[in-house]
Amino acid sequence: MKKDKGIFQFKQFSVSHKNSTMRVGTDAVVLGSWVDVTDQSNILEVGTGCGIIALMIAQRNAKATIDAIDIDDGSVEEALSNFKNSVWSDRLTAKKCSFQHFEPAKKYDHIVSNPPFFGSGTKSPISKRHNARHTNTLTFEELVKRSKELLSAKGNLSIIIPHEALTEMCKIIDEQHLAIQKQLNFKAKEATKIERVLLTIGRDITTLEENTMYQYNTDGTWSEEYKNLTKDYYLKL
Repeated sequence: MKKDKGIFQFKQFSVSHKNSTMRVGTDAVVLGSWVDVTDQSNILEVGTGCGIIALMIAQRNAKATIDAIDIDDGSVEEALSNFKNSVWSDRLTAKKCSFQHFEPAKKYDHIVSNPPFFGSGTKSPISKRHNARHTNTLTFEELVKRSKELLSAKGNLSIIIPHEALTEMCKIIDEQHLAIQKQLNFKAKEATKIERVLLTIGRDITTLEENTMYQYNTDGTWSEEYKNLTKDYYLKL
């Protein structure tokens, strides 16, 4: 991706993130590249920010309608602008709404979220950035429970969370009588600890598909696995 004064240029779209709560980062790119949206018609992104994940999904699924919600005015405005400037504008929508109060007229085949991570800690001086990063606006339990209500019978929820939150998330998933179907453990380098975990969750109990990936080789170059995952998006690949 190429950065130019708050604009990130990918292979098939560009993203402005000057007014959104969270800037474009590796977490969003990994989740947007990894989530399986094959043959799905209705998709929802929760906490869209500048809309990057919704755009990545639109690029990979030529038929899906993608709805995006966020509680921040600036994020929704920027996502709408990014959607309008893409070739998939007729299939992308964004609105200001909390997930807890979101009442769509349809069920979703997939809900995708890079959710608030942190339950405590130092508060950001920019309140909207704090809200985007901390679970005071959307807890893991609320995310999973509400997703279950809005998913179709075979629908899935895909998320990215810190590795240290995995035990808590597994407990919530079990309490909601759901199951982890896919898991990607993501870390910076092969020898470092797991930093993020990507999960696809559904109602059906299946054999868990679990993999581990690292982003950088020891010489600082991207690993082949990371390049293969993101090659449809980054300009330099």
